[in-house]
Amino acid sequence: MRALCLDMTLCNTGYVVFEYDSDWRPMAAGLVSPERPDTREYEMMKDLRRAEEMLDKLFQVALRTNARIMVVELLAGSQTASTAETFGIAKGVLAALKWRLELPVLLVNARAVKRAVTGHKDASKADMIVAADKKYPHLFGDLCGMKKTKKRDGTVSWPNDAEHVADAAHLMAEARNSEMLRLLVQSSPNNVIRGVQ
Repeated sequence: MRALCLDMTLCNTGYVVFEYDSDWRPMAAGLVSPERPDTREYEMMKDLRRAEEMLDKLFQVALRTNARIMVVELLAGSQTASTAETFGIAKGVLAALKWRLELPVLLVNARAVKRAVTGHKDASKADMIVAADKKYPHLFGDLCGMKKTKKRDGTVSWPNDAEHVADAAHLMAEARNSEMLRLLVQSSPNNVIRGVQ
């Protein structure tokens, strides 16, 4: 049984695929980053191209890893007009992916995740990255090829993209308690994606 956890944005979507074998463990992870579109195109065409590329790359990840459910951070909260537009495009990509793969989607609240992981709902990006590295030591280096660097003052620095992978990984902290995931684990011995055999 495998779950594809997604921290969705239009520019950088972090993903972690968890496999269940008595407990959930990450078995694949990475970042989907659509190429920057041609600056001479209309904004809508740029968005369409990025959405199409994101859909195709996430579809390939789901097929390659044989995911049975998508666990996605709930895109909500106060937004600027541009953020609302970006969220709308990401939701469209998710809807197309759900339809194409015929997979259930479990939405998880980001604040609930932060509380489950760090004990407080307003954890910083750095807090989330450190917590992910501690809980899943092979996540960034072995699965993503990301490396931390030590600064002269002794602090550790991660690539900016690490936050998206960390957020995707932490979705399992809240999702693992859901009835939907428990039922899928109990009823899915074959792990076959419906509709794409």
